[in-house]
Amino acid sequence: MPPVTHTQCITKNDLVPQGSQQPGQECEIIDVKKSGNTVTWTMKCTGQGGEVIGTGKITYSGDSFKGTMTISMPQANMEMTSHLNGKRIGKCK
Repeated sequence: MPPVTHTQCITKNDLVPQGSQQPGQECEIIDVKKSGNTVTWTMKCTGQGGEVIGTGKITYSGDSFKGTMTISMPQANMEMTSHLNGKRIGKCK
């Protein structure tokens, strides 16, 4: 898959990058943990295609971050890992 670019305001109170939600899907970020510069989380989505469960981990370093997110779709016996990286482009509006 080609890279996808997404712009989002990330704050100290909301450290988990949000992806684009599929139409007809309800997603919730749960179990967010922070240890030093690293944030981990679990995501649970429900929708017409069934349940989707994801786990993510990113590490912040200055004005950038790198990490991964793994999404599993048990009903389709499928798993996908995305590599995340981001950089600060300015103040939140």
